[in-house]
Amino acid sequence: TPQRQAPQRVVHEDDRHSLTRDVNLPQVLSSHIQSLSDLSLLTSRVHESGWCWVVIDSNTHEPNTLFLWDVNAKPAKLLQFRVDTTTTAKLVSIAFLQSYAQAAPSLLICSESGDVLYWPSVHNTRTNVTLPLPLTGAAGGSMTASEKACIVRDVPGVGFLLATSTSRVFSLVPQGPALRFRSLSTTQGLLSGIGAMFGFSRGAGAGSPPRSLLTIPLSRHSATVYLLSEKDLTQRTISIGLPSSSSGDSDTLNWQIPLHSMVSNQLKTVSGLSRGTLVVRLLSLQSGSNGTLYVLVASMPSGVASPLITYTIHQLILNQTSPSSPPTFGAHQVLKYNPEVPVGRQDAFFDILDFVIPQGGPSAFIVWPTAIVCCHVPTDDRVLDVIPFIKRNSIVFGAGVFSSAPRGDASIMSSLYGVLRIRELGPTKRKARVLTNPRSNSMNSQRGRGESAGSIGGGGATKRGKRDISESSTMSVEMESVNRQVGLLEDAISRFIDGDTNSELTSELTVAMRPLYSNADQAVLHYSQASLDSLPHTQPIWARKSGNTANSSMFVQQRLEEKMEAHGALLDFLHNSKIFQTLSLETREKLSTHGEKLAAASNFRKAAHQFDTKEELEIVGKAIQELLHEKRWTHHAIVSTGLGEQDFFYSKVTEIEDIAPSLVALVVAEEKRIFERVGNEESGGTFASRGQQNKFSVVLNVTNNLVKILFDAALTFREDSESYYLNPGEERGRLPWTASTTMRRCLRTLCEINVRQLKRGGLLVPPNPSASLAAANQIEASFLSLYDYYDCYLTGFAEERDLLMASSGETSEETLRFSKKFQEEVAKAINPFKLAQRWEIARKIAEKYCAFTLLLQICQASGELERIPDYLDRFRNDNFANELFSWYLNSGRYSELISIPEAYWADLSLFLESHPQVEWLHQIQMKSYNRAALSLLDVAKEESNRLGRRKELLSLSKLASYAASESVDTSQCEALLYLTTFQEELVERELVSASSPALQPTEAIKLLIASGSSQNWPDESVFTLSLDLLLNVKSILSGSQFEQQLKYVWAQCLARDPWETIAAKFRSTSSATDSVVEARLLNTVFYLVGTQRISMLTDAVLLSLTASFPEEVQRIISMTFSLATR
Repeated sequence: TPQRQAPQRVVHEDDRHSLTRDVNLPQVLSSHIQSLSDLSLLTSRVHESGWCWVVIDSNTHEPNTLFLWDVNAKPAKLLQFRVDTTTTAKLVSIAFLQSYAQAAPSLLICSESGDVLYWPSVHNTRTNVTLPLPLTGAAGGSMTASEKACIVRDVPGVGFLLATSTSRVFSLVPQGPALRFRSLSTTQGLLSGIGAMFGFSRGAGAGSPPRSLLTIPLSRHSATVYLLSEKDLTQRTISIGLPSSSSGDSDTLNWQIPLHSMVSNQLKTVSGLSRGTLVVRLLSLQSGSNGTLYVLVASMPSGVASPLITYTIHQLILNQTSPSSPPTFGAHQVLKYNPEVPVGRQDAFFDILDFVIPQGGPSAFIVWPTAIVCCHVPTDDRVLDVIPFIKRNSIVFGAGVFSSAPRGDASIMSSLYGVLRIRELGPTKRKARVLTNPRSNSMNSQRGRGESAGSIGGGGATKRGKRDISESSTMSVEMESVNRQVGLLEDAISRFIDGDTNSELTSELTVAMRPLYSNADQAVLHYSQASLDSLPHTQPIWARKSGNTANSSMFVQQRLEEKMEAHGALLDFLHNSKIFQTLSLETREKLSTHGEKLAAASNFRKAAHQFDTKEELEIVGKAIQELLHEKRWTHHAIVSTGLGEQDFFYSKVTEIEDIAPSLVALVVAEEKRIFERVGNEESGGTFASRGQQNKFSVVLNVTNNLVKILFDAALTFREDSESYYLNPGEERGRLPWTASTTMRRCLRTLCEINVRQLKRGGLLVPPNPSASLAAANQIEASFLSLYDYYDCYLTGFAEERDLLMASSGETSEETLRFSKKFQEEVAKAINPFKLAQRWEIARKIAEKYCAFTLLLQICQASGELERIPDYLDRFRNDNFANELFSWYLNSGRYSELISIPEAYWADLSLFLESHPQVEWLHQIQMKSYNRAALSLLDVAKEESNRLGRRKELLSLSKLASYAASESVDTSQCEALLYLTTFQEELVERELVSASSPALQPTEAIKLLIASGSSQNWPDESVFTLSLDLLLNVKSILSGSQFEQQLKYVWAQCLARDPWETIAAKFRSTSSATDSVVEARLLNTVFYLVGTQRISMLTDAVLLSLTASFPEEVQRIISMTFSLATR
């Protein structure tokens, strides 16, 4: 798996740019590349989401190979695809989509021959769909037989776009394993401006082949689409509905311009060449900042033996107030990079690998396999750097920008070094990022009216931002040195704002700031916090309200936006002056918290004042009043500031989170007041009236909306801006304010109230299939809202758990205890959705928080166990396999357990090492019969209560040993099998109970000898059976045990004969002859046993057994032994 390098290793560095190793190629992919004799077979792409892919063209009749991996995954998993097309054509276009509606990313591939293949999930590398081309039956038109698919691109989070050879565009939206498609509009009214000047008044009909397809998201389901063909450039606005319905699909063709003609005329005018003597090629299109586009163009004179190729970048300025108006030409720059082109090789230099403008500029990079050209947009004609990349067996074969990368950094894919990061080192001014909250409905509604959508910084701080900074005069600094630093910081920022924010810091300002480069943390934090909580000296007359106003004025909303600009100016200054690099992680995290609270305060204020009814507005006012009272802010103290209560509250940005507990406390009090029951639970009690219930619903809905907006704004800001506050690969060291104990308690209470409200409405039951569509949608919306609250709550829990793991270790007692508590909270969150059979939501929670046992139970209850193979791939690195194995084992699903795909056999083998009772099944599946025989033997030894089961296991062990490729010692197995069979015979003769545990050899022998007379067995049979048993189980006895038991059996055998009586009779009978003596000895039990098993008795053993007998008896026993050996 690819691993990030720490520290990064420099591949190239000069006074302007550095090229460092960021991520190694996966080992399997690296091996494939090293085996290639022709590196031109490689193509690659770096996607903004963090996924990378590499295509190796087979150049034969074999399928092409696509490798895909996520560099952000820890560890990353390499996915490998075999791409079968109708011909051996290259894969020329690949689109990767992380859809809002799909759990796993999907993939769309277009080949040079026009084949289009679709993978609904990248985790199922073998499951793909080949689109039937040409596309027919689509809304608004179909592909013609002559059209060919050329380019595919993703509309982030929603679907795909496909451009054909005639520059027509189709939208394709994933619907499970299928795609919903439609043709985008191809007509428009008359064009004005540039389009009319060139006589181009028609819409986007059949045209020239496409060169670039660019999508810029506008909202969750809409985007602006630019299509650059060999001749034209078009802009569309598209909207894509939900995956389950096409009713929301629409698009508008805004404009189309003959860009090739326009650029050609401009270049000919500049170069002075006459018509027809200049070859012009539109290469690529990229978006810039502040409503601009950049087109990379290559041109060269025709009819020249060794022409020099000229690259130009043309700026197009969009009309943002009138989307249907075509763009105007801005600046264009001629790059001072003119490679000499060999005759017949023009296409090699026309077809660049990539044109990249990270975050809209100013840095820009043009990438060839053997060189990287670094420049600036829009007006800098200088080529800042040309980085050659000509090394033996090393080329560049792809580029892109990770959204998580620092601003201005691009990523380059190299065959030798893996993923490289290119960074500009010059002290150029960095523009403030615009950080918005796309999740907030209130924010999006304001965006259409031109208001700032929860952004900080904008295009840089304004004079108003400077005034906001100068008003931060209430800072209280304990140390005089810190106070001086704060003053110096304020002065430096004011001078920075007064200057040109796109130029380098002046040397005078740099010298003045030197004291700030040591221990600037306190000064920066004091400055930032005072700026956030600053109060205006006075409030404009038009914004003042009489008395104790409950409503907030627009004046405060403007103040919040000014504070955003001030915060953005502070960050701009810290980055450009390099002071930011000296700040500690704790300080940078606190600055991030300030930005989060600004975004939360702005969005909260907008949402709070968009309610329609007086009742809703009063709820907000009451919550703020209660909060101010709790903080002991008196009415007189507030009025003395010249502000109303709400204006005063919104001015205290760093305390904005306190409003959430205040709102929830109102809901708790209202619930207790309205739903006070009379009677007991069993009798049903007495409930509130309909009017009271409706009133409580209003209070709950207001609180739900505002708390959700508060959290969404903060979490979205944190996600979008993390790379702006933290270094690459750096982890947060503090618990975010949204995950504090107070905020989590607030969210948990809100979740519990919402669950009780659903229960009161009788909604915690399975869906009613006969319900109307409107009612079903309303109920579904209630459950989705409940999911949002639980998600915020569990996110905070997970963040604290992760920090605890990092500080105490994953196996510490504290971490394990907290993780157990976290899993209990996840189970509580899932429970209401299980009761209501909202399986999709329950599954979503279990997936996100890796509650895999609960996830499997949900799949079983919903009849969706077919999801398990996808989960195995998706959660390969999250221990899902082990939890699945445990679930199968505990459920007795042994057949499913051993039916696990072969790719997981190694994991299963490790898991089953602690579960030998089923381990042998997997070993037989793997045809490891020798290991299976040993495992079965071990299990049989442990099986002491069921003789039949033990015998079955021993028989299987013996059978497995016969099937083994290597010889296996079966002596122990056969001994135990004999002993088990022997005990079964004892059970049949009722010598032992059928429920008795397995007997040991010593126990069986003693039992047999003791009970021989009761079975009317001949004495010699008892001892013969005992000796046979002892002989057959010798392999499971130690040498001393065997000798001891052997002596015991023969001693018992000798004790059965009356040796002293026999000796006395011989003494009293003088006429006894040898034949008479012999006849008497031949009837002894010792003789009868000896004739059959005398080989198991040695002279030494006999002497030890008879040593205590009288000499006369010893002689008689010796005579008997001699008779038995004849």
